[in-house]
Amino acid sequence: NLLSSLKDLEKLRNDISLNVASAYLQILFSMELVQNAQSQLDVTKLQVDRTSKLVDAGSLPMGNLLEVQSQQASEDLQLTTYQNQLDIAYLTLTQMLELDSVGNFKIEVPDFSKIGDEEILSNVNEIYADALNNLPQIGSAEYKLKSSEAALAVARGAMSPRLYISTSYGSGYSDVRKKTYLTGGTISYPIGVTASGETVTTLPEPATALTDYPLNMQLRDNKSTTVMVGLSIPIFNGWQVRSNISNSKIGVLNSQYSLDNTRKLLYKDIQQAYADAVASIKKYKSTEKALSSMRESFKYTEQKYEVGMITTVDYYTAKNQLAMTESNLLQAKYDYIFKRSILDFYRGRQLKL
Repeated sequence: NLLSSLKDLEKLRNDISLNVASAYLQILFSMELVQNAQSQLDVTKLQVDRTSKLVDAGSLPMGNLLEVQSQQASEDLQLTTYQNQLDIAYLTLTQMLELDSVGNFKIEVPDFSKIGDEEILSNVNEIYADALNNLPQIGSAEYKLKSSEAALAVARGAMSPRLYISTSYGSGYSDVRKKTYLTGGTISYPIGVTASGETVTTLPEPATALTDYPLNMQLRDNKSTTVMVGLSIPIFNGWQVRSNISNSKIGVLNSQYSLDNTRKLLYKDIQQAYADAVASIKKYKSTEKALSSMRESFKYTEQKYEVGMITTVDYYTAKNQLAMTESNLLQAKYDYIFKRSILDFYRGRQLKL
């Protein structure tokens, strides 16, 4: 039971690690959203300045400037939203770490430049085999099964006769007891008189007197020792013993079912995590290609906007699509990083990003 509880404690630590990793990735994701939103806003500010000059020169109507300013306000609001998300993400992580306050706490940003170049080489069965040996929830269920088997052995032991031997030692003391001792003389007690008037006494006997009876002498004089050997045969409590054995057998079956269920749930979780990781890397690569094409398309759209071939609405529609694709790429990237870390975690590897 102790070993099982220690495994449960280890599982709680693992859960905390995964929660911290998730909160850490949320900060990274929010940071990049803020950076992208800031870049989009900076471009829009340049467009506001350019459009304002063209309106002042009479080359563009005031409506174009209002549309650009509206886009700037929208992007400024989006930046504020992302910044608030980043602040909340930092607060969540610092609370998990039980820091006194957020203060100047900042995370380190790892190098994710090689994301997408790697492949998931392991298969589900390999990951599951490693997980059976490494994950504490499996060990906890196995120890609980052993504990229930030991309880069954204890219950069956109650059917056996018991041979026992016992011994006891005792003594006593009283502060009112006195010790009798010989004085060295003799004494006779009168018991009557004769017809002639002579006193009749008992035969002379040694004279005695009373004195204190010390503790050590009383304990020594009053000591007693017993030894007992016995044989106990369980006859009348047989039904109770058999009931306990039956309950213990049920306990073993429940523990076995619990272990089997834990293994099945683990296998399903690994299957799901593996499928999620494969899907996320595919989504990341597809989104990366889409973003590359979108950026080239936006450059062309931007050139057409500068020469007046498209409207402001068309320009910012393309710009918003580009921003959305960049956001989707970030989400796919960090989703894959976390799913990949989960697979490594199932294999008993250190949780690293």
